[in-house]
Amino acid sequence: MLTALARQVNKSVSDLFTWRRKTDVSISISIPPNKGQAIRNLETGKFRCHESTPVLKVKAINLEKGNISFVVPSIRFNDTHLAGDGRVLKVEMELSGGNITLEVIGDRYERIGKRTSLAEYVVHARIVYMNPLEEEVYLNYLRNGGAVSESKGNSFVFGITER
Repeated sequence: MLTALARQVNKSVSDLFTWRRKTDVSISISIPPNKGQAIRNLETGKFRCHESTPVLKVKAINLEKGNISFVVPSIRFNDTHLAGDGRVLKVEMELSGGNITLEVIGDRYERIGKRTSLAEYVVHARIVYMNPLEEEVYLNYLRNGGAVSESKGNSFVFGITER
């Protein structure tokens, strides 16, 4: 019993100081074209593809300060590997503080499930860019776990005391 209490205290204290959150946030993944890749036909000057960029909607299972993990049904999407090629993936998620757009690079993946036909993959990706304003919302989500911080009734900026 004492060991279980010590383990629970250690977990609580470590959760306060780590920037990690297990979650099931819905995210949308798209693969933008590589920089320098021609999106126009050089002979005619017309766009090569008229359709919009395809989007993969999945669940994020782990959010960290510099990493994100998500589950995908296949490791390939739109004829591109999601991990290991150094491709930049555009990830959009809706958190309690607002919408966040990240640019991530898939570092590695793990297969979950024993049967090949039913296997899913967990992709671990490194965050390479995030808008500074959105980063504040993201870090606030990691700190508070989705609880929206309540504003106090007083506003010190203009001396307004009502909402």
